[in-house]
Order: sequence, then structure tokens, then C-alpha cells
Amino acid sequence: MIRNYVGLALVLSSTCVWAVGCSDDEANTDSTTVPDGGRDGSLPTTEPTPEKDGGADGATTGTTCPATTGIPQRLIITGGAADTEVVAFNLETKQVDGRYAFSGFGGASAVDGPYALEQASDIVTKFDRNEPWKPVASWNVRSNDGIDGGATFADPAAVVAPACGKGYILRYNRNRIAVIDTTKSGDAGAADSFIDLSSLVQSADSDGSVDPAAAVHVAAKNRLYVVLGNTDLKKVKVVGGYTNLLCSESKTTLIAIDTTTDKLVSLGGTGPGGGIELPGYNTPINANALAYDAAADRLLVLQGGCVADAPGDAVGDMQQREVDAVDLATGKASKLLDLNDKGFPVAFAFADSTHAALNFYGPTYFWDPSKTTLGAELPGALEYITHDGKGNLLGIHKAYNADFTPIAMELYSTPFTNAATVDESALVKIGAEPFTDNAGSYPSSLDVWPRP
Repeated sequence: MIRNYVGLALVLSSTCVWAVGCSDDEANTDSTTVPDGGRDGSLPTTEPTPEKDGGADGATTGTTCPATTGIPQRLIITGGAADTEVVAFNLETKQVDGRYAFSGFGGASAVDGPYALEQASDIVTKFDRNEPWKPVASWNVRSNDGIDGGATFADPAAVVAPACGKGYILRYNRNRIAVIDTTKSGDAGAADSFIDLSSLVQSADSDGSVDPAAAVHVAAKNRLYVVLGNTDLKKVKVVGGYTNLLCSESKTTLIAIDTTTDKLVSLGGTGPGGGIELPGYNTPINANALAYDAAADRLLVLQGGCVADAPGDAVGDMQQREVDAVDLATGKASKLLDLNDKGFPVAFAFADSTHAALNFYGPTYFWDPSKTTLGAELPGALEYITHDGKGNLLGIHKAYNADFTPIAMELYSTPFTNAATVDESALVKIGAEPFTDNAGSYPSSLDVWPRP
């Protein structure tokens, strides 16, 4: 059972983010060759079919971002039993349009376009924008920059592609961000360059990794904002068979990269490189944990928290589980929402300055981000959530046997509301089990493409 404890497995849980870009900037960082970890897959060896720009004549536009007009909105669901399936569920037809399977663990969420992260094998796969289950290119981002005593795999944890032609890949177990040319085709090619974050390692973080956990691009500022978890994964304590993450002197920080130069930019904070220290700790990498609130010009960061140490075979209370707010005008970071009495956070759905929702192992709550308390609990025990940009919150309900073996999954929609109470009748079933191995599959993430 992993539903109500702070465990190392949760810290290392999988994620993937999909993205597409909007301009054509050149990388200015030193590049390091990545070994070609070629697979035996059936990806094309020639340039994939150019994507349409959405114009009347259907002309291609090179690195200009294609419009998403006409692409059906789909739930991108990821999970599985021993291996992983990416499922594209059509929200218009209420049918599965296609699936993509890969070995090992992984997850998926949608940012601005179709990429998936095969985390166990360090493969980043690009999908057709119109059919986001058909691979058209892939990259191997393992590289040769492993940390002594650290994980053997780099764990690509997120993709953000602010340029149609360039993407940034966060690698949770490494101290460099990979930069790829997203126009390239082929199977398991090399990253084009890397942005080195090793100078930002904190002395209190004994595992030597900055743990890039989440990122968001703010186009108006030409900035890629990145949350560095700086989670000390060597500070753990096993109690009752569970590996608990202990609180550390290391600090989670927010840093920025200028997307026109790919250089670190000081935010004027007290962290290494001018990063802003956050009051929370342990940013989950599978929860869309970072959101930009444009109306308030602030970033919201979901934090998983840690437990205090205690004498003997015990651990102390939960600490630093919260949502942090960073005012980008002043650089001030503060705790906005205390979550220490809740389970581990699984998903964060942010629609606007007054509409959001938080999902924990168990319940989901609506939340008005202008307030410092959670709103109504959503009935139905939805395990993963996202929103469609049309006023609806979407989620997965998973049924379990007494031994917590998964037995069934259903997909639901409900109005995205700030009502004080929510009636269960508002939940509408939109689909049944999406995975082919429906008896033993666990969901690992949920989002929509095209994303609002």
C-alpha cells in the first residue's frame, strides 16, 4: 500500500510532459555527445510528414508553430502493469483512438504537444500532433554525466518546448538540462546540447543532484522557470517497511533560464545562482507541479513534503507539504496553502486565478487559488485529474480489491466549480477501462492534448 505515506518511491515516481514550441531560437550552451542507445523500434529513418499550419492552403511553415485547430481534444492517459501504455482517449467520440506501449515505467501529461518520456530507458519520444500515439522521432538523453553513487538512469522527467524546433528536457537524476532539435527525425538520436546546473548543487544536499522536477515557459518574459527539488534522497528512514523521506537542510529553489541565450538568469534570490528559495520541500515530478498564474504574475509550486526524524523506530510529523507562491515582480516566495494534513499530492490542475483542483492519494479537492484554504471535496475518489479548458474537470476512478490490487478503471467529467459543496450527481462517466491489461494496471498520469 502506497496511498498514505511519504515514501522514497513517491519521490522517484515517474512522469512525462508533452510539449511543442513557438519560435526558433538557437542553443548557446556547450554540447556533450550522448551515446546512441538505438532501439529496435519501427520509427521512421526519414523526415516525418510535415505538419499543417492550420491555414486555408495547408502549407507547411518549417519551425513556425502549427495551429491546433481541428485536432480533436484527447485525454492522454498513462499507466500499466509491468510496462507502460500511453492511451489517447477522444473526448468527442468517447473512444480510444490509439495506444503506444513501451517497456519499463513512465508517465505522460500534456503541455503543448505530443512527446512522451520512457524514463526507465532515458528515451524521449515525439508523437504525431494529429495522432498522439504514433511515434515520429526519439532521442536518448542518458549521456555520460552520471553522479557517483547515484541512479544509473537519467530519468527524463519533463519536456518543455517553447520553440517549434527546440525543446528542454529535465532529467531528474542529473545536473544538466538536455536541449534537443525537435525538427530532427530518427531513432534514439543525441541531444544537441546541455545546460549545466552543477554549480547550483547545495552543500546540504548529500546526494549531489539538484533534482530538476518541473518547469514552465513564460513567453512574455523569455524565461524558462525551473523548480530544483534539491531533495536529499540519502536522508531517509525505513519504518514499518516504508521508506520515509526525512526533512533536510537543503532548500527547494526556483531558477530561470533565458530562452534566447540558454543561459542561467539570476532571480535575485538567496539560493545558488540567485535562485529563489521556497518554503516547501520535495516537489513531486508526476503532478504538473508548477503553474503560471498570469493574472497575478506568480508561479504556484506544489510540494510533497517530508517527515521529521524521531527517536527509535519512528518518524515525526509531516512538514513542508504545501503550495508555494512566487511573486515574479518582487521575487518573494511564501506558503500559500498548507497541506500537511493531506496525503501525498498526485496531481495539480490549474485553470485560472480562481479555479484549480488538487488530488491526493485518495481525495480530490477544488481550490480557489486566491484563497489559503481548500474548497469542497469532489465525491468519487478520483485519482488523477486535469481540465479541458471548457469548464470541466476530468479524472480517473480506480477500484481496488482488499489487497489493493487494481480491478477496474473509469473516466469521469464534472463541472469545474468553486461551490461550497459538490453533489455526486455532477459526476458524469465518459469512458471505461482504457488499458489493455485492465486487471493489473495502475494509472500514472492524466492530461489533455491539445491543452487549453
